[in-house]
Amino acid sequence: MNKRNRLAAPSALVGVVLCVALVASACGGGSSESESAVSDSDAVDSTTTAPESTEAGDGDAADGGAGGDTTADESASTGGSYEPGATEYRAVNLLDVPVDIYVRTTGLVEAYLITEGLAPGAVDEFVAPPERGTFVVTNAGAGDPTCVIQCDHFITELSALPEEGPVRTVLLYNDDFSGPSGYELWEQAPAERIGSTTNAMMQAQSSSAIAVVIAVSVTNADFGLRLATDQSEGCVEPINLENVMLTGGNQTPAYGLEGAASFSLYDSEDRECSELVDGPFAFDGDLGSRTYVFLSGSPGSIEALQVPMTVGEVVDTPAGNTGGSADGGADRDTVVNLMADEVSLNFSMTNEQAGCRAELIVDGIGTDVLYIDGALVDLDALPAEINNQAGAALVESVTTCGIDPTAFDG
Repeated sequence: MNKRNRLAAPSALVGVVLCVALVASACGGGSSESESAVSDSDAVDSTTTAPESTEAGDGDAADGGAGGDTTADESASTGGSYEPGATEYRAVNLLDVPVDIYVRTTGLVEAYLITEGLAPGAVDEFVAPPERGTFVVTNAGAGDPTCVIQCDHFITELSALPEEGPVRTVLLYNDDFSGPSGYELWEQAPAERIGSTTNAMMQAQSSSAIAVVIAVSVTNADFGLRLATDQSEGCVEPINLENVMLTGGNQTPAYGLEGAASFSLYDSEDRECSELVDGPFAFDGDLGSRTYVFLSGSPGSIEALQVPMTVGEVVDTPAGNTGGSADGGADRDTVVNLMADEVSLNFSMTNEQAGCRAELIVDGIGTDVLYIDGALVDLDALPAEINNQAGAALVESVTTCGIDPTAFDG
């Protein structure tokens, strides 16, 4: 989570929070919570494409479904079967160890083994948990998928919310602070959710092939990377964000390409994209398609895994957050996304906690104060009273966002 496009180091804010956090901690505080990609920086074909079986949607293109099996599934865990619900999940494993995947019921918990030992670099098939059930990923061979308390062997457990859409891809990766984690991506989110959160993927465009490049698993690139393609001169900017370079963390920049292409990576300070850091990587996408490009490794040995998204709505113009408003400023969601990156640089927390905390700060201070001349301001330069407002928002986040106050010490 510390791999961000860092705009400014808020040392004054950190000092305020460290001070207040010691008080919060003393008072008790809150709670905490296939195919392998191939790297070859000397060859254009260094990107690995997920197996054909993961390119879901061919059977249900008319209704936009993921095309998974909707019949009752046999359970290797209980010996029984269950009725699948309406929301489908699949996992992309960028951990360096295999994992087991289950679906579970709620109430009297029953668990059903879906995939045993999903290998590193592999992409699983779509599966629909029972209605109101959960999608669970555990360490391979850890057992006890019905655990409800102190489930340290769980990597992630996800419950479907209707406002997030019916199709989810879950990226499994190693977070610098919390270890093995799951990052949920919504492939068919409702239009009103697109642009309000980095989890929601923008709609397909008839005039371009969209590559959503996610670098949460890239190490040793804390200040981000830039991207260039063989289709244009110089660096290429995302079409769904402004003032955000390709970084790790919870950014999901989308690039509009003219079909199949190759792309390369450059240092964040190389504004001309003239000194190669890694690549080129082949991108295989058709007009009207959307494709995840999951990056992992370190500069000089980065691997890229392509995973096509499911069929969804295709629009003629870009959809979602463009990073600005009509008066040249920024909308709230843009500033919240930038602030989420900033606060997670300094404190250990999940993506959801970072977003929750960022909302409290932005709503407490205001976008017109935090976002000036196309960038998030240097928080050290803000008056003391504004830093105090930010400190108050961070203390409030301990209970509102469920953050352990001891995280302020990290």
